Amino acid sequence: MDKEWDVIDVDPISVEEVEQDYKKKYGSDPSKISFTDSQLEKALNEYKEKAKDYLKDPDKFDHLMERMEAKMSKLPGIGKFMGDLTCMISLIKSYAMGEYREAPIGTIIGMVAAVAYVVSPLDLIPDVLPGIGLADDAAVIMFAIKMMQTDIEEFRAWRKRR
Repeated sequence: MDKEWDVIDVDPISVEEVEQDYKKKYGSDPSKISFTDSQLEKALNEYKEKAKDYLKDPDKFDHLMERMEAKMSKLPGIGKFMGDLTCMISLIKSYAMGEYREAPIGTIIGMVAAVAYVVSPLDLIPDVLPGIGLADDAAVIMFAIKMMQTDIEEFRAWRKRR
């Protein structure tokens, strides 16, 4: 069984079956897709028990984050950024748990500062402003990733060697 399907415990199906089902439900224009809150909540709830299992097992959690990073890297336009973001979060977690100490403390402080900036509602552009409120958050994270790219790549290599 393909590892991708194995991680989420579903039966493997062909790409053609997925495409046919998608087109039947939503048509061929992806911009026309919309979901209700209840549909999204139901989809998320289906993974809550699995999430608890991941949180209990650090190895499974790390594997999940690696898979997330790989998938995010494939997003058109922002894939590299999303892959680096998930890797940065894994690096912070591994450092905090004492598993990875090869990154300089300045790198860790910079990464955590970037995350703290993003979660703070008091920043350059208030988050509540529609359309632009998160622009500064994205810019800070992208800048942090750019400045710490070497450390992120070294962490990736370390993780693969484990």
